[in-house]
Amino acid sequence: IEFYCTLRTIQSLQRCNVAILLIDATDGLTSQDINILQQAIRFGKGVVLAVNKWDLVEKDLNTAEQVTQYIRRKIASLSYIPILFTSALTRHRIHKSIDLAFEVYHNWNRRISTSQLNRFLQELRKTGLLQHRDFKLLYATQNSIQPPGFLFFTNRPDLIKQNYRRYLENRLRKEFNFTGTPIRL
Repeated sequence: IEFYCTLRTIQSLQRCNVAILLIDATDGLTSQDINILQQAIRFGKGVVLAVNKWDLVEKDLNTAEQVTQYIRRKIASLSYIPILFTSALTRHRIHKSIDLAFEVYHNWNRRISTSQLNRFLQELRKTGLLQHRDFKLLYATQNSIQPPGFLFFTNRPDLIKQNYRRYLENRLRKEFNFTGTPIRL
C-alpha cells in the first residue's frame, strides 16, 4: 500500500503547479513528509505547508511559533516555504490555504526584468555585500519561470561557492518575493 501511495504522490507532484502538503499536527513533520517536500522542490513546484488538525493541539500564547521553529529547524534549507495552521474539521483557515497557494503560484510565474535584476546587483555592490576579490558578478537575467531561473554572468564561475549561491538566492527571494517557490541559479 505504501509503495502505491508513494507512486501516486510522485505522479501528483509531477502534474501540479503548487503542492499543498498536509502534515498532521499531532504527528509533527515525519521523514515521509520531508521526502515529499524534497521531491516537490526537485520537480520545481511551488509548495505550501499546511499543519492540519490544529484544533487537537493544546495551545498557549507561543504554540504556533514553537511549532513553526521546530519545522524550520527540520527543513532549514527550505525556510522560504510558507507554513499555515489549519483544521479540516472546523474549517479553520482552509480558504486561506487556497489563497496562499494562488500567491505561491503567482510567485512561481513571476518574471523580473533584466534592468530590475541589474539594479538589484548594483544595490548589492553599493552595500559591499556583493564584492568578492576573486570574481565579479557582471550582470544577471531571468531565463525561465515555473520555477524562476536566473542566469548570472561572471568572470570566474568556477570560484562561486554553494554558500554564496544560497546568499544570492535568499537576497533574490527577499527583494522580489519568491515565497513558496524554488529558484534555479
